[in-house]
This record gives sequence, C-alpha cells and structure tokens, in this order.
Amino acid sequence: MKSVINTANKYMKHDMIEQHTELPEFPHIRSQLLYTCLRHEVPEREELFTLAASLVQMGLDTHDMVELEQGKNMQEMRAKQLKVLAGDYFSSRFYQVLSSAGQIETVRQLSSAICEVNRLKINFYQKLKQLTLTAEDYLNHSVQIRSQLYLSFAGCFSSKLRNSWQDIVTGLSRLELLQHEIHTHTPYVMQTRSYGYWKLKEMASEQDWRQAEEEESDPSQAALRLTNKYPLLSCLQDQVTHYWNEVNEKVKQLEPGALVSDIQKLGQQLLQVQPRRHTQAQ
Repeated sequence: MKSVINTANKYMKHDMIEQHTELPEFPHIRSQLLYTCLRHEVPEREELFTLAASLVQMGLDTHDMVELEQGKNMQEMRAKQLKVLAGDYFSSRFYQVLSSAGQIETVRQLSSAICEVNRLKINFYQKLKQLTLTAEDYLNHSVQIRSQLYLSFAGCFSSKLRNSWQDIVTGLSRLELLQHEIHTHTPYVMQTRSYGYWKLKEMASEQDWRQAEEEESDPSQAALRLTNKYPLLSCLQDQVTHYWNEVNEKVKQLEPGALVSDIQKLGQQLLQVQPRRHTQAQ
C-alpha cells in the first residue's frame, strides 16, 4: 500500500496547488480495504486498481471542498479555481493509469461509478439546502457517496467476499466518517455538512438550538456550549462501537485466515482515533 500512496503523491504534489490551496485527506481506510482484498484475491491488480480508485476519490473530494468554501477575496477565489482544476487533474490521471495498462473495462466501471456518485450528491445537496434531513439520513447519504467507487470493484472478488463486499465497505466507510467527526467535531458542528450538526440538532432543546444558530459572530463558541451541555462525543463513540461490532460480524463470515485478520486490523485503526482538544466555552 505504501507504493500506492507514494505514486498517488507524485500525481498530487504540485507547487501551484501546494502554495495556494489545500487538498482533502487521502482516503486511507477505503483504499487500504480495497488493496487488502485485491492482494488476497487478485494479487496482480491490487496496486493498479487501488491507485486508480484513490485518484478518482481524491478528485471527487477536492471538488467537494469547493462547495464548502466562500470566496471573499482574490486569494480565496484562486484557491477555489485551483481546487476545481486539481479535482479534474486527479480524475484525468485515473484514465491515463488504467488505459496505459489496457484496463478499458475498469475505466468504464469507474466512470459509471462516478456518474452514480454525482447523482447521489445532487440528491443529497438538495436535501441539505432544504434542511429536511434527519441525522440518520445524513449518515446514510454520506456513507453511500463515500462507498460508491469502492463498491464498483465487487466483481473482482470470489462469491463469498463479493456477497459481503457492500456491507464491509459501507460499514468501514460509516466508521471512517464517524471517527472523522469525533476527531474534529466541535469546530464544525454548526455546519450542515457535518453529521454532528444533525445529531446535535436532535439532542438539543429548541431554545438552545435556536440560540446557537443565532450566534453568527462566533459559531465555534456556540458549538462548544452545546457540546458541553449535550453528550454528542460519547454518543458518537457509542455509535462507533456499535457499528464496528456489526461490521466485524460480517467480516467473520468470510473464510478464516489472513484476509479476515487484515480487515479487522483496519477496524482497530479506526477505533483508536481520539478527539482533538478544544478550548472550552465560557
């Protein structure tokens, strides 16, 4: 997997991008899962397919960052433009990587998955703008979007893994999202593009929530007050334990051996993520 990450970094490292904008995190857990399963079942293709999927995912995630940003000055506008270009660049690289290896069918497979991801995103963003989601809705939509590219590789595997692939991919994607929320939850909890926002909205009283939303001048302090009063963090941690137990049961149904052990190690990595410390609200 290190060689995949090193190769991906060569495509992603660019002076202009690094100087003027930031990139999303590399999709380590999902890509490691794909790499691990391919290594056990399609060993001659694990690096190529994982690299292609990772580049596409980075392209999609980079475009998502544009949606989150508000360009207020020339520097911020340039950063947004570079994110669009960087996302297009990463996506184009997957075509080059696969076509150079003669993997035209995999190009079609991933292209179809990209179309499905974009369809899911359109539906998701419409519901976000309408504020019609529940916390569970938000989580399920987000997991669907995160999982789609990796689900497209189900046909590479033997029947037993193929039958469990969707449950394992979506399960680990759900854990990955929850642990990201745990690690960064307080500063972003008042943003609608956060599971913590929707979960805390369900937990808080109407009065507390309305007061927090009205504090536009300092939403991070409003978030701290809410998370000090309502046990969002412990709720997220309980969900991680619950969902890992569900995923682990699916993994155990595979043939006992190194593959099961390797997937369980990925789950253990996610369980070890700790929240950042944040300054307490007064």
